[in-house]
Amino acid sequence: MTPKREDYLRAIDHLQEKHKRNVKAIEVAKYMKLAKSTVSERLDELVKENLLKPKRYSTLELTRKGKILARKMTYKHRLIEVFLRTSLKMKDVHEEAHKLEHAFSDSAIEKLRSFLNNPQYCPHGKPLPKIR
Repeated sequence: MTPKREDYLRAIDHLQEKHKRNVKAIEVAKYMKLAKSTVSERLDELVKENLLKPKRYSTLELTRKGKILARKMTYKHRLIEVFLRTSLKMKDVHEEAHKLEHAFSDSAIEKLRSFLNNPQYCPHGKPLPKIR
């Protein structure tokens, strides 16, 4: 799994959570600030990898596997934000967490979770998704 594909999964999941519905490729393109053609190519790759269901009615729906990976990335991102804010006292944590979420292994994230006493919310007040 490449960081770019993880970003697509996370973007789709984020937009679906935000809008409480399946989203369209154009919405993902706008959110990621990319051309729709670029997004369409990547989405086709996600379908081939069984991370995204084939497009029906032009809406996107993650497969169970895709949803699990998206939530895992969101969990990593938000947990890293907690660490950066509480332990390192950084203010602008979002961009830094985005860079680090792809680099942290699952075992490092588990140790970080334990170190931080299993936080339930990120610094922005959003809950850390359940991934177990």
